Amino acid sequence: MVSVALVALGVVLAHMSCIWLGPECFSIQRAPLSIIESSKNGTWLAPVGTTFISSLFLICSLYALSGAGIIKKLPLLKVGIYTIGAICLARGILVTPLLYSFPHLRSLFEISAAIVWFVCGALIIWGFRTYEAKNA
Repeated sequence: MVSVALVALGVVLAHMSCIWLGPECFSIQRAPLSIIESSKNGTWLAPVGTTFISSLFLICSLYALSGAGIIKKLPLLKVGIYTIGAICLARGILVTPLLYSFPHLRSLFEISAAIVWFVCGALIIWGFRTYEAKNA
């Protein structure tokens, strides 16, 4: 579960770096065109949207650390862990049909991200179940 927390923290850092590095960073990270344009034009959509998305990944990281017993138990821990795990598994599984439906999205990045998030989903659920069983 610590590995899931580290992946999520890495995503937070990658996303937040775009605020300081600008439109090219958003583009490299395959942000929607509206976010790239916002960054170019200096509007609030890019930084606010990026901060919001990053906060979701930060919450995932905190729940992973809490589920591993590294930090204090967070509220609704079991629900949070299983929800995060399910979302990660779905992210990994659902990319396959989407890549066939939208061939322009096919890339090594998308395939790699799908695999990473699928593995993270499996690890967070397995890790939590193992930790719960040990500490029951």
